[in-house]
Amino acid sequence: MITFKQFLAEAETAGVYVKGPLNVISSMIKDHFSLNWSKLSMTCLANQFIYSLEAASDISAQLLVDAGEKRLSRKQRISSASFEMLFNAYNNKPLKLKDGRTVTFQLSSHKFTVDEAIEHVKQGIPVVVVVNSDAGDWEGYDYTTHSARNKDFEKDGKVPAEHIKRYPLNRTGYYHALLMVGYDAQSKELICRESRSTYGFKGYLKIPKQAMTDEHARFLGTLVDSYKITGKAKSESDAKSYDFEHYD
Repeated sequence: MITFKQFLAEAETAGVYVKGPLNVISSMIKDHFSLNWSKLSMTCLANQFIYSLEAASDISAQLLVDAGEKRLSRKQRISSASFEMLFNAYNNKPLKLKDGRTVTFQLSSHKFTVDEAIEHVKQGIPVVVVVNSDAGDWEGYDYTTHSARNKDFEKDGKVPAEHIKRYPLNRTGYYHALLMVGYDAQSKELICRESRSTYGFKGYLKIPKQAMTDEHARFLGTLVDSYKITGKAKSESDAKSYDFEHYD
């Protein structure tokens, strides 16, 4: 029987910065990040899915978007993609990158408890967090007061537990996807990244672990079990150029 630690070791991971009680996936801490999709208009889940692949493979997220979104249904051209649709588009499919290489991912997906999600992040695996989109709004705009920022967490990105508890997940309504990229064991807060750096507090939020119950959040992991790259980039600059494009 495989142990939980052995299970984690099977996946491709990113580097983790550790300082005392703080664990953060190093490659996920950026000043600017954003993605352009040509077929999707609601992209928070799609962005976080792609960022998870980027963290494990170190392939530019925008290159992965451009290579894989052609596999999405044409019916999704002005809407959002489900997790299942994204998984099927990117799992075990040769993806031709614009820099001349081809990458094929072997993926697996899992639902986690908050404690399991924290352990994955400590190992270098980001985890998607699904929350009620009315809890802020998470883009830094408060529809109740019509202010440009939500005053609950505009100064430091710290979201109060009381704020989360006001917005449980329901079977109807809209949802928003964050990406858990770190954990502060001293303050017991999840460190989450937005879908782009213009949202939240410079793109990040800290949310109390105790508020993220099954009533208020879901944790989904896309694990890169392995990946294979064939071909050679046209040039080193081609392979890296997409890291600095498409930002707001």
